[in-house]
Amino acid sequence: EAKAELKRYALNHSEAEQVQLALLIARWNWPGEVITTLARTKERNDLSLRYPLLFREFMLPTTERFGIPPDWSWGILRSESLYQAHVTSPVGAGGLMQLMPATARLTAKRWGINLSPGVYDPATNIQLGCAYLKQMYDNFGHYALATASYNAGPGRIPQWRPAQSIDADIWIENIPFTETRTYVKRVMDAATGFETRLNGKITPASTRLPPVASKAERAMTTT
Repeated sequence: EAKAELKRYALNHSEAEQVQLALLIARWNWPGEVITTLARTKERNDLSLRYPLLFREFMLPTTERFGIPPDWSWGILRSESLYQAHVTSPVGAGGLMQLMPATARLTAKRWGINLSPGVYDPATNIQLGCAYLKQMYDNFGHYALATASYNAGPGRIPQWRPAQSIDADIWIENIPFTETRTYVKRVMDAATGFETRLNGKITPASTRLPPVASKAERAMTTT
């Protein structure tokens, strides 16, 4: 009820007032509401509000263990749950990184992760989510494809590989599912914000997102 009232208030006030409202909400530790409130404004400069490094005590050692970028992993977490540890999606995915029960069980078994605290436990969920991201990156060898697979499922990605190598931005724009296309853009944009916060610099898009290999080229690199 409080969040509904907050949204109703924000929609009836000026942009400047909404920015001030976001600053107030930040004091209440409602990061998701801060992000959604600022998204209705043109305020883009306060990265600490837009890309909070919450759960870093779990995220940093976990991403180091699995050898994946923490900025990318935070981009997934932010896009999936807006930092809500106990949220459940309409299809049953749960926790910060929104894992389906079957995926959580299989991932826990593969990587020896203790599932007993449950997927709504932040430390457990981040371990499972990062382990699954590691699997997707190893499967597809590309951050855009791995991100798309996290949203749409790994079975669709081979079907979406181009007949010949193309630039990553073109591949992203041609993802058949609107939800997945928007999701990949949102995650990679957020990864840039988190990288800036963590390292004070940005990896060029051409480095982070090289051309997407064709099916034949990918097969050659994995044999």
